[in-house]
Order: sequence, then C-alpha cells, then structure tokens
Amino acid sequence: MMVSLFGHRRGFVYASEGMENQHQSEQQVVQQMLATLDLEGVLVTADALHCQKKTVACLHQQKAYYLLTVKGESTDVAQRPETGE
Repeated sequence: MMVSLFGHRRGFVYASEGMENQHQSEQQVVQQMLATLDLEGVLVTADALHCQKKTVACLHQQKAYYLLTVKGESTDVAQRPETGE
C-alpha cells in the first residue's frame, strides 16, 4: 500500500510512503508525513479515516487549514474540530 500527500493545484506529490510491513497504520504514516512539511496557510483535505485527534492536532500545530470528512461515530472530534480536543 502506498500513502501519498498530493497537491491538487500543482498536480505534485509532496510526500509518499510505502506501507509493506504494516507495522504502522495509515493514520500514523500520514501524521508523520504532515509533520515534515511546511503547511502554514495550506488547505489539507482528508477522508474520515484521518478525522482523529492526533491528525487534527498536527494540522493545528502546523497552522494549516483543514477539511476532514466527519462520520457520526467521530463525535469527539466533531465537538471541537478547531483543536480536536
């Protein structure tokens, strides 16, 4: 499985990581990749899989804008999406 951070405007892959050994979850890999980029002022979008407190905290710390899909079972993040707390 390959995880990629893709820029839609420029059509550029900013980071990608293979997940052959499955020792980390996709969420953990994405969080690590997000931490390596300068995301201040950038809009990051992701599906509901990434609607997690750690991911939101990483994006908030990086001063990124973000748009995440929220499912009904993600009520803890939906309550305070600006910080994920």
